[in-house]
Parts: sequence; C-alpha cells; structure tokens
Amino acid sequence: MLADKISITLPQHLNQFASDYQAKHHLKSKSEVIALSLKMLEAQHLEACYRDMESALAKKTSQNELKLWEPLLGEGLDHEDW
Repeated sequence: MLADKISITLPQHLNQFASDYQAKHHLKSKSEVIALSLKMLEAQHLEACYRDMESALAKKTSQNELKLWEPLLGEGLDHEDW
C-alpha cells in the first residue's frame, strides 16, 4: 500500500484518546488509529450518499440527475450496510 506521510496537530484529549485506543486494540501506531478513524468516517459518508441516492431513485429523478451518483457505483457497500 502506498502511503503519504503527514503531520497533524490534535487537542491533547484526542491525542490521549488515540494513545489509549492504540494500546487497548494492540495497534502498531497512532497512524493506524487515525487511518481507522478516517475509514469509518468515509464509510459514514458513503452510507449517507447511498441513502440520498435511494431517496432520489424513489422520487424517480431524471437520468441527468442520476449521473451525479455514478461515482458511488461499485464503492463496495451492500444494501444491508445502508
């Protein structure tokens, strides 16, 4: 997996939470904690997009409007996930 190195500044309580979470879940680094957090945030975002798409389909939107949702196709979420 390719990775980019970044530097972030966190409030002290979030930094402590990341350290505690890392230790409790036996993660190798805080980077894994942050990556896991971002994956969860991404999944929440995709779920919201799928809900919006389902709503749009229910309203029988035009084909042009449906093209706006094409980037979401194949994102890997099953219907049961949303």
